[in-house]
Amino acid sequence: MRLSILALVVLVAAPTSASLAHAGAPAFSEGKAERMVERDATVSVPASTRESLRRELLVLIPRFRTLENVAWDLGDQQAAARIHNIRYRYSTVLKQVQGGFRVISADCSGSGTGGRFRHFRCTAQSERALVPVVEVSYDASGLPIVVEHEPVAYGPYRATLLVHTLGGDTIRYRQLGEATTS
Repeated sequence: MRLSILALVVLVAAPTSASLAHAGAPAFSEGKAERMVERDATVSVPASTRESLRRELLVLIPRFRTLENVAWDLGDQQAAARIHNIRYRYSTVLKQVQGGFRVISADCSGSGTGGRFRHFRCTAQSERALVPVVEVSYDASGLPIVVEHEPVAYGPYRATLLVHTLGGDTIRYRQLGEATTS
């Protein structure tokens, strides 16, 4: 008997509390939603690109860490600093690939009537990432010589995001489908 009463209370209270929590969500103008998407959202890289680039970067980052250490051990601080910079750029791109590319522009339209909304459909354009292309050779003393070529650009990507307002100046969003190149 007690269990059935508790189950009934949970069934009645759960939908009510969920709707009350959403009813208190702030309503934003389309312009404010666009600014918040640009501030908080990311665009996921297409899965095939994400996996291949991730695998490549996970090989390059330790390789350049080793090259950096070799340059330091051989006493060439300038080469070590240049190699460190390249490794850092690879690490930065890896973080972007895994976490999504930052949104640089968004165009949002609200769902419903009036000028303020709780739900938006946004077309977002991401930043682009530049992956260094590097050729490595060695001099007679074993010092790595690094020649940098034109980087490979990934993105910008365009995606559709469904955005919901939460409390304060926060949003929740999800990406619909795969991002496409702009």
